[in-house]
Amino acid sequence: EGFKDRLQKRGYVFDRYTAIGLPRSDYINEAIHRKSKYLKYINIKNNKKLILCFGLLASDDYRVGINGEDGTSISSNILFLEAVYLLAKEFPDCYFLVRYKLEHTEFFHMLPDKLISNVRDLKNIEIMEDLHTTSSYVFASLADIIIGKLTSIMEEALSCGKKVIYYDTEDYIKSLDYVLDELGVIACCYDELRNKVIEFL
Repeated sequence: EGFKDRLQKRGYVFDRYTAIGLPRSDYINEAIHRKSKYLKYINIKNNKKLILCFGLLASDDYRVGINGEDGTSISSNILFLEAVYLLAKEFPDCYFLVRYKLEHTEFFHMLPDKLISNVRDLKNIEIMEDLHTTSSYVFASLADIIIGKLTSIMEEALSCGKKVIYYDTEDYIKSLDYVLDELGVIACCYDELRNKVIEFL
C-alpha cells in the first residue's frame, strides 16, 4: 500500500500525487564508517547501544514561531536535551550522541549552564558541536536507535529500516495529520519516549 492509497483512505480529495523519494537514504545504507574519526563510536558500540539524537537548532531565542511551536524554539531544544539527559541517566548501557540540524555557535550559549554541566558530567552522553568534520548519515548508519524532531533525515533513516522515535512534546507532528503516525513511532512525553526506547532495545 503506497502513500497515494493511504492518503485517499484519509479523505484527501485531490487525485494527482507527485511521487517524491528519499534519495539520501542511500547515504545511510552505503555509509563508510571505517575511518579514524568514527573509531571512537565504533568502539563504543562494542559495549553500548548507540542512540543518535537529532535536535532542531533554534535560529533565535523565541518561544513560539509564526507557525506555532514546531520544535525549533529554544524552549523545545531545552526540553529535548533534558529528555536525552534523563535517558542517559536511566540507561547507562547506552551512549547518547546529540547532533543538531544546523550549526549555530550562538545556540549553545542559549542552553542553561546547569544543563550543559549536567550533560558533561555523564560519561554516556555527548553534544556534538562540530558538525563539519563528521556526517550525520554515517552516525545514522552506526546508530541502534535514532531519536529526533521532524527532519528529513529521520524519514530517511526510517526508510532504511532504522529504529526511529520522533519526540514530539509540542504535538506538532500529530497536528499535521502525519501519515507515519500510524506506525507508532511518535512519543509526546518523556514516559512515552522512555517506554519506546525500552521496546527498541
